[in-house]
Amino acid sequence: MAKKKILIVSESHLIKTFVAPTLKQLKKEYDLELDCFIISPLSDSDWKLHHTLFSRVISNEYIKGKLTKLRKVGILFSFSNLIGISKSLDQYDIIHIHYHHWYLALISGILRKKTNKLYLSFFGSDFNQVGMVHHLCNKKTIDLADGIFTTNPVFLKKIFQYYQINPSSKSSGILFPLMNSFKDFKYFLDNWNYSMANENLGFNKKVITGGYNGAKIVQHEQIWEAIKQHERKLTGFKIVFPMTYGTGKAESIATLKTKIKDSTLDVRILEEYLNLEDLKKLRLATDIFIHIQTRDQFSASMLEHLAAGSVAIIGKWLPYDLLIDKGIYAIWIESPTDLPEALGDVLSNLDFHKSNAKRNREIVFEIVSWDTIKKNWVTQYELEK
Repeated sequence: MAKKKILIVSESHLIKTFVAPTLKQLKKEYDLELDCFIISPLSDSDWKLHHTLFSRVISNEYIKGKLTKLRKVGILFSFSNLIGISKSLDQYDIIHIHYHHWYLALISGILRKKTNKLYLSFFGSDFNQVGMVHHLCNKKTIDLADGIFTTNPVFLKKIFQYYQINPSSKSSGILFPLMNSFKDFKYFLDNWNYSMANENLGFNKKVITGGYNGAKIVQHEQIWEAIKQHERKLTGFKIVFPMTYGTGKAESIATLKTKIKDSTLDVRILEEYLNLEDLKKLRLATDIFIHIQTRDQFSASMLEHLAAGSVAIIGKWLPYDLLIDKGIYAIWIESPTDLPEALGDVLSNLDFHKSNAKRNREIVFEIVSWDTIKKNWVTQYELEK
């Protein structure tokens, strides 16, 4: 079979985190020539890093000099550069766009002519957090694409329904990224236990963790109101709110601090990033993990909590049908208003729920294993004939 030539179009940080680990493993097993087209300027360190995987690293440039003060001129220069680079590209077997910024609609027609197959992967916020103009731009690229992909089937179905895509006109599926962090996390869990993590963090208490970021969609206030209803049961608990990043983080932190200021409970708001080792310890030290975001993708943070044995209370409206199908043990609630009752049940029967949650480790690591992940990538990239 001839070497397959593939171009990845995305941002540098997305390629590093969500694309490169998968492609690196595929390249070990199949004959691939990989290039990347990074749609923003690239640092020297990132350029060198990407060259360890990609044969060609192509990046956009922003305007320099005095004209940088003229924002509109700078934007036009950047867009013009994207178009120029696109026109100069080689021919590829596959061009795969990861995350659709609206302005990629300016070059999707050109990319279509440069490849046998044009693929588009949506990440979440490029659909869930955009306005009508962005949706129209998404639709333009969708119409040109041969394949549409996401990381979970619920989100994929939502895209097909919203844009009224004929399923027979496109290939589609789940392209879950290989995340090296899970390999490290498995090693950590093999060498640490709950007591070690809890004591090392200085908690020496049972732990409830509310969400995993500071965004408004986490619904910290609803989590706190549910916790308050069980204040008497929680005197021996530490309540942790990781709020180190996310849209609306500052406002969320300020609001939550106001809510908790008169409480006698042991509450800690994490505003600064933990180092990776301490983050692993927090997952393992958490007895109860509350996850009721208004929307989410297949969160690595949530999967780590499940693998670590946390009893997870999860909103059933989130796109986690796969977890239910695979037999993940969690407390699934229909609405945030059900959280107080669900939390009360978990607190009253914590040992029972923790015992049941032990089975999640094997299931999670099977879901994120390379043997599981690679099947869809191999199929969609047509690497085996």
